[in-house]
Amino acid sequence: MKNVTFRVEDDKLIEKARLKARSLNRSLNDLFLDWLKTLSNDNSKNLNYEEYISKFKHIKIDRTFSRNEMNER
Repeated sequence: MKNVTFRVEDDKLIEKARLKARSLNRSLNDLFLDWLKTLSNDNSKNLNYEEYISKFKHIKIDRTFSRNEMNER
C-alpha cells in the first residue's frame, strides 16, 4: 500500500470535500481511490457502464433541454 500526500492551500476545501463524502456515505479516501481508478483507466472496454452511472444517481435534472441548449458551446 502506498501513501499519497497532497498539498491544499485552502483548508475549507478539504472540509467541504469531507462533508460531501460524508453526505454520500463514503470516505474521502474512497472517493479518491474511485477517481484514481477512473483516471488510470486507459481501456474504456473495462468500464462498467451500469456501475459508473450508479455513482451519479444523486444528480437530478428537473427539466429537459432543447436540442439547441444541448449543443450550445
